[in-house]
Amino acid sequence: MRRSAILALAVCALGPAWPEPVAAEGGDVEAGGRLWRGCVACHTAGRGEPHRAGPNLWGIVGAPAAAKAGYRYSRALAAAGLVWDEATLDAWLRSPRTLVPGNLMIHAGLARAEDRADIIAFLRANGPAGDR
Repeated sequence: MRRSAILALAVCALGPAWPEPVAAEGGDVEAGGRLWRGCVACHTAGRGEPHRAGPNLWGIVGAPAAAKAGYRYSRALAAAGLVWDEATLDAWLRSPRTLVPGNLMIHAGLARAEDRADIIAFLRANGPAGDR
């Protein structure tokens, strides 16, 4: 009995240390679409749609940063040499100013990892992979 009580306490103590659910890693496209509504004042994400205050983000996952034709990027972002892989997008969405000091994006960041994963899933679906 004593051994099982110790095991139960150990499991309870480790509970908060378990990693986030897999859903947060892969992201939810529909949830990302709902979150995306907060981005549409500055961005578009459809193929061929025009830039707004921010660039069109169609096909951004895997693309080099500051490379969309017809959009004028900040010097800081253009000089950063980033590629928008999922880890870089996650860091950008968490805190654009921390990742690239001096960039012009006005968004302060998303604190929740799940929200960032959902936005990334939405962006991944709005690109060449999502067209298949």
